[in-house]
Amino acid sequence: MKAADLLAEVKTYWPETIDISDGHPTGGTGFSFPTLSLAWDKAEESANETYQLIQLGVWAFFQAAHRFSRSAFAEACSEISADDVELAVFDHYMRDNLAGESWENERAVYNESNASEGT
Repeated sequence: MKAADLLAEVKTYWPETIDISDGHPTGGTGFSFPTLSLAWDKAEESANETYQLIQLGVWAFFQAAHRFSRSAFAEACSEISADDVELAVFDHYMRDNLAGESWENERAVYNESNASEGT
């Protein structure tokens, strides 16, 4: 599945906007966004019976949204949009997550589908 198509599918499991005003540091360099985490829980539950690549995409979306949220929060933004998750960042997390041994088959399919685009 092309990264852009996967991202579009994964976005359907997420709300259009997510409140990040509840963000706070969690020791060291960590940061927590409880409402974002709740949205992830709901997205994960909704995608539970889907293809494994979509389930992994929900996790990659959370990682990318969390990364964006940290920057947005630092700029005093109180919410993010699902459209704020950039394809390149989503693809980075997908490839990183697929690097594990247990994802060998999915990694091969994903990499083959996205080889010509660099994403």
